[in-house]
Amino acid sequence: MLFLAAALIGGAAWLNEPCPQSFSIANTTVSAISQSQQLSLCVAKAVLVKSLDGSLNLVLNSSNAKPSCLVYPNGLSMDQSYNLLASGHVGCWSLYPPSQPITIVNLASSSVSKVNSEIKRFRPTVPVILYQPVRELKVGDYVSFRSSAKLENQRCRMLNLDCQVRFTPISHSWQIGNTATKLLEPKYQLNSPGSLVVTLNTTFKIEYYFPSLTPWRRTYPNIVISSVPVQLSVGAIAPPNKRSPRLVDEPCLSQLDWGC
Repeated sequence: MLFLAAALIGGAAWLNEPCPQSFSIANTTVSAISQSQQLSLCVAKAVLVKSLDGSLNLVLNSSNAKPSCLVYPNGLSMDQSYNLLASGHVGCWSLYPPSQPITIVNLASSSVSKVNSEIKRFRPTVPVILYQPVRELKVGDYVSFRSSAKLENQRCRMLNLDCQVRFTPISHSWQIGNTATKLLEPKYQLNSPGSLVVTLNTTFKIEYYFPSLTPWRRTYPNIVISSVPVQLSVGAIAPPNKRSPRLVDEPCLSQLDWGC
């Protein structure tokens, strides 16, 4: 089998055949990826990845790949091929039996624009504005605000591969009435009765990760998420409780006595 593979790789007919296209689906036939002389260069940093849904993907230029030569000598089963390549076996093996599809994904720098485009489909949970105290509010009270925003990981699928996207809050822009602040947890004194509207814009940085293929990588631009505004009702200070004076037939002993 290895002798036949070597003979195939040495054929002059495939000298000018290019590497497989990234983000494409091809078949392991003569006209696809099977008999390219340049294939050994294309897959010098490639791994065969089995996704959670059972599909297999040839990942080019992955960061922790093991060198393998992938040609079409005689059609091994996909499980045999996967086990050989996953164990770091170096040699010439077929990926699939003839005419079976395989997805080719390129995780090199040339795929950055593709990832950035795909990642726009994902959004973090919209933060909620929280405040204390939640009782009836009066002029002069202090109210503390905070956001429910937190680091969030989401499982995803990009470029036909399992992935994770991570959203990390990095800044908060508050508008409390006429006061703007970027404090994480601002504290505000209520100075007039009526309605107080509070808004919040949270900026998240975005990172993505392909398990066993890449480290966490940051993508740009950051994303800004607007929370649902909160409207607080502020009551006026209640006047002191005054009582009518009363007649007494003895001196007042204390100013606290009723009617004195």
